[in-house]
Amino acid sequence: MGQARGLLSYHTPSMKTVVYQSYRTRDVAPWLATCQASVRDWAARAGHDYRHYGDELFDRVPDWYRAKAGSLVLPVSDLARLVLARELLAEGYDRTVWVDADLLVFDLDLRIEAFQWIRPGA
Repeated sequence: MGQARGLLSYHTPSMKTVVYQSYRTRDVAPWLATCQASVRDWAARAGHDYRHYGDELFDRVPDWYRAKAGSLVLPVSDLARLVLARELLAEGYDRTVWVDADLLVFDLDLRIEAFQWIRPGA
């Protein structure tokens, strides 16, 4: 993609990549299941591994953090995703890509590398 708003893109096709999502596994609305399937299909087509996690994602968050967060779910899920990313990197992946459960992929040929940007000088 070249430059985008002052950000530099780079291309690294040889990186071992896992795409991951989480959402409950029961009572999933059909439209949301379609979104998740599109991400799974996109990852497979690109040659990336795909993993889906249910509510067990939250087991990675310490009790003290959950207590501090109270009824705020987003900080808890954010930390769980980061802990999971670290676990996946420790398994040998070079890159982890979190995708929200409600994202619908229209172009299965779209490459992850098109969206990797770093700040100049970083």
